[in-house]
Amino acid sequence: MVTAEITSFSTGKRDFVPNCQRGQEKCYRYLVRLKTIRYAIRRSRNHAGQVVSTYGMRPDLTGHRGNRGGRNNGRPLGGDRAMNAQRFRIRSGSAKCLLMATSALTLALMPSIASAQDAATDPEGEPTVTSQGPQTTTSDTEIVVTGIRAALESAKEIKRKSSTFVDSITASDIATLPDLSVAEAIGRIPGVTISRFPQGGASPDFPSPEGRGNLVRGLGFVRSEFNGRDAFSANGGRSLDFSSIPPELVGGVDVYKNQSADLIEGGIGGSINLRTLEPFDSKKDLFVVAVDGTYSDLRKKWSPQASITAGKRWNTGIGEFGILGSYSRSRLDSRIHGWQQNAPMPRVLNAAGQVPETTFTGANKVNEFAGVDPSQIVGITPGFQLRTNDVDRERISYYLAAQWRNDNVQLTGKYIRAENKINSIERTFEWFPEHDTGTTAGVSDIVLDKNWSTAGTSMCSGPGGFPSNPGDCERLIPIRGGLMESGYVTNNADSWTGARGSAVGSLGIGKIEEATTEDFSLNLKWNATDRLFITLDGQYTKADARQRSIWGGMNTYLNWKIRHDLDNPSIEFLIDPQHRFNPNQTRFTGDRDATATTPGVYIPTPTSTADFNGSSWQFAADQFQVGTGELKAFRGDLAYDVSGGEGLASWFDSVKFGARWSERSQINQEMALNWGSIAPAWDGRGGFAVAGTFQNPSQGFEAVNFADFFRGGVVQGANNAFVFVNQDLLSSYANFRNYLNTEPQLANGNYGWVPRGTSDGSRFGSPIFRPSDISDITEKTRNAYVRVDFKHEFDNGMSVDGNVGVRYVRTDLDSSGFQAFRPFVDDIQTPAVANGVRTRTDDAESRDDIRDFSPQTVAYAAQQAIARTLKLKDEHWLPSFNIKWNLNREMLIRGAFSKGLSRPNVQDLRAAQEYVVTINRLNFPQITDRNDPLFGIDRGAQNITPGEIRVSGGNPFLKPTTADSFDLSYEWYFKGGYLSVAGFYKDLRNIINNGSLPLGVLGGGGDQQVGSVTLDGRQVPIIYNGAVNQAKAKVKGIEIGYQQFFDFLPGPLKHLGFQGNYTFIDAKTTPPQNGVDSDGDGVPDDVITVFRWGVDDLLGQSKHIANAVAIYQDKVVEARLAYNWRSEYLTTYRDYVTGNPIYNSAAGFLDASLKFNIGNLQLRGSIANILDTKSKARSYIDASGQLYDRFSFLNDRRIVVGLLFRI
Repeated sequence: MVTAEITSFSTGKRDFVPNCQRGQEKCYRYLVRLKTIRYAIRRSRNHAGQVVSTYGMRPDLTGHRGNRGGRNNGRPLGGDRAMNAQRFRIRSGSAKCLLMATSALTLALMPSIASAQDAATDPEGEPTVTSQGPQTTTSDTEIVVTGIRAALESAKEIKRKSSTFVDSITASDIATLPDLSVAEAIGRIPGVTISRFPQGGASPDFPSPEGRGNLVRGLGFVRSEFNGRDAFSANGGRSLDFSSIPPELVGGVDVYKNQSADLIEGGIGGSINLRTLEPFDSKKDLFVVAVDGTYSDLRKKWSPQASITAGKRWNTGIGEFGILGSYSRSRLDSRIHGWQQNAPMPRVLNAAGQVPETTFTGANKVNEFAGVDPSQIVGITPGFQLRTNDVDRERISYYLAAQWRNDNVQLTGKYIRAENKINSIERTFEWFPEHDTGTTAGVSDIVLDKNWSTAGTSMCSGPGGFPSNPGDCERLIPIRGGLMESGYVTNNADSWTGARGSAVGSLGIGKIEEATTEDFSLNLKWNATDRLFITLDGQYTKADARQRSIWGGMNTYLNWKIRHDLDNPSIEFLIDPQHRFNPNQTRFTGDRDATATTPGVYIPTPTSTADFNGSSWQFAADQFQVGTGELKAFRGDLAYDVSGGEGLASWFDSVKFGARWSERSQINQEMALNWGSIAPAWDGRGGFAVAGTFQNPSQGFEAVNFADFFRGGVVQGANNAFVFVNQDLLSSYANFRNYLNTEPQLANGNYGWVPRGTSDGSRFGSPIFRPSDISDITEKTRNAYVRVDFKHEFDNGMSVDGNVGVRYVRTDLDSSGFQAFRPFVDDIQTPAVANGVRTRTDDAESRDDIRDFSPQTVAYAAQQAIARTLKLKDEHWLPSFNIKWNLNREMLIRGAFSKGLSRPNVQDLRAAQEYVVTINRLNFPQITDRNDPLFGIDRGAQNITPGEIRVSGGNPFLKPTTADSFDLSYEWYFKGGYLSVAGFYKDLRNIINNGSLPLGVLGGGGDQQVGSVTLDGRQVPIIYNGAVNQAKAKVKGIEIGYQQFFDFLPGPLKHLGFQGNYTFIDAKTTPPQNGVDSDGDGVPDDVITVFRWGVDDLLGQSKHIANAVAIYQDKVVEARLAYNWRSEYLTTYRDYVTGNPIYNSAAGFLDASLKFNIGNLQLRGSIANILDTKSKARSYIDASGQLYDRFSFLNDRRIVVGLLFRI
């Protein structure tokens, strides 16, 4: 008896197929001709208990347990993953040799498949390994499939053999796709979309230069895993920021769309498991060096990246050892451009067809529309924002893995360290209606779209409106006169400064983000007997993250001509000839009479928008966040083979038990934005800081050119550069504080901002946190599960297999923090007469502060912070059922049901809260008679009383979001490809949204039951505004996936392939609830808790998602052209600028990559965003669902060139 040889699918190495005699040429020929994996191999026994190999059945190999729940599948502990010689018995007969050879070949290929059902149960899920060289045939018995083809073939087999619904990509996929991050590579999987914008907050207009996360089937409740373990970071969330993961670390990615009992809970949307490389993945020593450069065309800059990976294996008398290490470092310098505009606002056209400048008072604004025919009301959009954001990301990773194994035991240890640093400088130049002080601008030369109308839209945008009567904002005004397309925006008021024009803001933000994660893990697999298999796993992770932002805000005064178009907008800025700053101005009358200002020396009219004499420093802000945490976890799994029974018992294949314990502790220190004035005229301190009057203006300020904004043509005319706080100050806290302390105009402390950090000489600074900023959370979880695997073969050639199980989950939460109170600011004593000019009445000072009316309220707000610790627990039973009906050799039907949960973000569970008392101020009626001595004079207030107590911060009483999930699919696997159609349905409960509730509704005990407090004779409500369990949702849809290589075509066409998928999702949820209306006026007390129009779409959910990838691969060339498209989707229920829901528009991105394999050298290149696609969004502006343009963002096109050398 001799053995035949065949080369492994994945590694090119030779393995042995036993019991195939040399004379059985038929057996040998079939063995050689098998080039692809066609059949699922399962294990079975005959009535005598002997192992047999029949079609669709797996031979009995030590450690190879099939659909038995252990991740040892495909990994015999006594030899290479390509299957060293294993002997088994086979029935006699001429056909059996062919079947045996087929089984052996398939088993040889199994390691490259890295069976996904294994990865579901054991933390050490193995990566897919593919040769990096070209596809070759070196002899009649050697078949090597590599590159894109091997990667997709491997992913196909993972999907086919999985015990639940799984889609995968491999390391070759990540390396081949022209993607900036793992998240963007995963976005090629059916039903998976990339998160480039934040979801659910008030500011959905801050995109990332790289994809940071993923939604699965429109849901963001996604669990992130590293090698089947918790992926941990210290930023307060649970999902991993995939842009922080170097693709060089990843051997493969599995996306689980349903659950089995052995899967760790937490991903009702899906679970994404990143698998790292291991020493035993390669049968020979490994050494790979890669160097690449990325060119970002908006930034006009090259960024380098490099990696080195080395591995070695050797045999000893006590077993085999392997070690693999990797180091990578990459930098990406990118730029983002953004154009924004406001929602249409109703205004009345005058007889000249213009919108006149109107005084900003609530009464006048409301009365403006009284008795006016809607045909005379138009929607105007004079607002704009130009934004650039330069983002510099540096990513460093260290990875070391070591393995040892003998015939029965395998031990794997891993160490991962990932460091990420992001430095960004953001600049915005903007004006939105009702942000201006005192007046609103007028519009002339209006071009209208007369075909546009609305039955009723809100009177004003989100952050503006009427401070004295916010409810007026929610009045719905019909518009029948048309929509502004372009116009000339002017403002002739002298404002607080004496300057003419609208106050356009130039804001610079310098931000630093740093994060480090270290992960240690140890995994033991032990084949205790022929039927008993034990896995033990331990993990320790520590992480830290910190962020720092510095804001510097300036004003200039301009008029402008504007044309709105998200694809091709235009704006031209003009300086009013009467523009003159008066630094000595001390009051503002709003009568458009510059002579009403205090006499003084006027600063010359600026010659351009880049002139420092035209801009003044208005405010500054800082913000800090520091988080540290650690995670400890241990799990044990025991699988017992119960196959071989008779009768009903013959249906049972294996039983698996397991338990897991984890403890996650995290201390987070995070302060809200700390804003304060620098030297604006309205500050009341006298004078204001005009940049041109500083002693060292070039050190503090810079003119930034916007001529190339959106690749040019948007900012027209000569005024295309604007003054900002210098980026050298914004990027360094030490520089910023030093400039404030040394510039003569500021060094005397003549500014209102109080920094929350101290200068320790570093760029980051040393933050000072208040008690309400600090939270300490420990979360312990205990899990146990049982899973039973079953299988049965029928006489008609069909077979069925699957699993049923239940998982028990208990979570114990300890959340500690402070219940802090915000005291009222000091009562600044302002004289009635200043510089010989009366500005207020003699008794105004005694009637201008809440201390003058409500002493109990003042004392309540001045309380010391109260420490508290909340101990909470919850328990869940999570059943699951998976079944796979194998119709024949190529087709199957798969079904699944599971109940799952996703826990709240850790940061949302913090006990730290801050109590802030709002006030109601009743002023004296305004005197309108200019001849009255009190005209324009401050008379104080008639009364100041407490309004309500608003509580912000965490909500430890949040419940997990739960879901019942159902899946059904038909899958057809044929030579060179597959076709699958899947349907899914999810019923979600306790979805967490930002909302407003009376504090007693949160539950718990003690102070949590307090819903109001009596202060100064008034019953003052206490309202919590933050994360609450509010919504339900139902999600259903279909997925279609198809891939094939066209080997049957003639000539070079046989090297072509295609991969495509389409997903349809129909999802509805409970519309977010408006905040508390304690005064019963029909409008929430806090206007930011007004959610307009009753939108019931889920955040981030596109109805249609599609991917199409064209592939070419021969011996030398690998090429891929990939297109990704998704339909519009909701990003927020309330936008800060408009107050409306925002929908990102449908968009498609085209990427390409090309590789040349020349011996051990690979030359490669790629280009991302070939079509220069913009990310656009529209706001939801009326009850009919009409949408209007909101913003457009443009990212770099990126070109990558590089080379890879391997031995």
